[in-house]
Amino acid sequence: MRVDFECPICGARAMDVFFRRDNVPVQPNTLLSTRKQALQCPKGTIELAFCPACESITNWKAKDGPPDYSLNYENSLHFSPSYREYARGQAADLVERYRLQGKVIVDVGCGRGDFLAMLCDLGQNRGFGFDPAYANGRGNAAAGRGITYVKEFYSEAQTSLPCDFICCRQVLEHVLRPKEFVATLQAAALRSGAPVFFEVPNARYTFQRGGIWDIIYEHPFYYSSQSLRRLFASCGFRVSALRESFGGQYLCLEAVAGNGDTVNQANEETAVGSLNDDIEKFAERHKNEVSKAFEICDGLRRSGKRTVVWGAGSKGISFLNELKTVAPVKYTVDVNPHKWGKFVPGTGHEIVSPEFLKEYQPECIIIMNANYRDEIRQQLEACGLRPEVRIV
Repeated sequence: MRVDFECPICGARAMDVFFRRDNVPVQPNTLLSTRKQALQCPKGTIELAFCPACESITNWKAKDGPPDYSLNYENSLHFSPSYREYARGQAADLVERYRLQGKVIVDVGCGRGDFLAMLCDLGQNRGFGFDPAYANGRGNAAAGRGITYVKEFYSEAQTSLPCDFICCRQVLEHVLRPKEFVATLQAAALRSGAPVFFEVPNARYTFQRGGIWDIIYEHPFYYSSQSLRRLFASCGFRVSALRESFGGQYLCLEAVAGNGDTVNQANEETAVGSLNDDIEKFAERHKNEVSKAFEICDGLRRSGKRTVVWGAGSKGISFLNELKTVAPVKYTVDVNPHKWGKFVPGTGHEIVSPEFLKEYQPECIIIMNANYRDEIRQQLEACGLRPEVRIV
């Protein structure tokens, strides 16, 4: 279905609606203290529209602004050894290539401050982190030459802050008006001469490689390399590097303020048609993948096997809400201790620790992200458990 909706990235008027989900949790990563709160959480509609001109993908129904990230929001992945290793590798690479020693670093949407602390520690840098969801006391304020955490959104008022490097990870996909946001950072980068580093979920992984559980209401945008590059170029950035990371699940962009894109666009431009084709087929692919998951869950339910889902992040919450009528799951496991004893929005599943499994003795574990497979197997073995492991 084609809608007369202006593409927020390139301004084209016609966008193609290709996927819809109703009654999804508006804020899946909010911690809810009771099962009743979880079952009664606010719901919304996802209706994704694709711009053939620039590969922009947006939930065009998300017109009411972002959720309130200041209320019990928790999506930190740094309790996972595998993720910490990935993040530290990224930080070490940036410190080395940009010679970040004794510099000032600004982290926009710093979360709990873990990545900023890595950058500061590795180069003895000074840091400033901005995030309304920052929890007092969670970040290492003593890292490097010290970090100042500010519990508010980064805005034009902060663009005059002296800095040598700007990073922004897993934030842009949450921003309803991305051009305004990127333009604000361009003003800061232009004034200070600081390069910028962005990391976002990779739309090609989601829509081309079957990462169907990554579609959540919190993300009004899904970026391919084509749309991400175009967004930054249109806001006055010169994109110097654009690559996939974390097993293809993320895109990393590096840029400096100034005109003249230096990234070789040939591969991106020839890939546009490919993503176009996948978008047209995505609704059917999503239906088929959900059907496969339904069959797995129905088989586990009929067998009576005690089953848990490992991963109470976006993927796990999306999976449970899609399969709630058939999934034979009572508990969801997560390594983040701040989630233990809380409940999954939309379904009410209790979130438990890996240690809890010693008592529960599950017979099957459903893993939401294959990147953590080896880490999860090691934790299960440490608990003396050898359940069947299924990856969806």
